[in-house]
Amino acid sequence: MKTNAKEWHYMTLGCISALLQGSVQPIFALIFGIMLGVSFRPESLHFIRTVDRNCSIFFLAFTFLNT
Repeated sequence: MKTNAKEWHYMTLGCISALLQGSVQPIFALIFGIMLGVSFRPESLHFIRTVDRNCSIFFLAFTFLNT
């Protein structure tokens, strides 16, 4: 442990980065599940607004998290 004392901040940054990268897939699964769930609702105006909002969220998530 003494030999790694100088690099503790690199190890901490690596652990935080791994946590953030690991959370991307569950977030995409939630957004995609919401998008699929909306398609079973019969209300047309609510359906269109919800799909637009969810597609925007999904697009932004893809754009910013996979760069």
